[in-house]
Amino acid sequence: MQVEQRFDPQLRGRPCAVVQYNNYEARSFGVARGMWASEARALCPELLLARVPEARGKADLSRYREASAEVMEVLSRFAAIERASIDEAYLDLTGSARDRLRELTSSETRITIIGHLQNEYEEKMKRKRSNSSRKERGHVSL
Repeated sequence: MQVEQRFDPQLRGRPCAVVQYNNYEARSFGVARGMWASEARALCPELLLARVPEARGKADLSRYREASAEVMEVLSRFAAIERASIDEAYLDLTGSARDRLRELTSSETRITIIGHLQNEYEEKMKRKRSNSSRKERGHVSL
């Protein structure tokens, strides 16, 4: 959802969703992944639905891949990264490096959802649990 918010700043801070993804604002109304748009709008009449561009009859994920590459490039300035998915990566950070990374990622990409870990293996075990909870400034440190 943050990629869509980056392309359309009017979506920031408002409940919105992209097909099967929704932001924290939408979740606070009870909007959940996999809901029909009509169901979600019944829970949140102000819900804005972003449209993912299509190419050859399929979702065109290029803007998401580009945004991911930007974030990964910022992350790689601090440590070797292990990419877990289009929007997740593992790296070992401590104190000031973690704070500097938060600022750079936010200022350069306008994307703030980044999980910071202290131990790669511990993070891998705890990731699912932390993904469902609200994170301070969009970040989680384990």
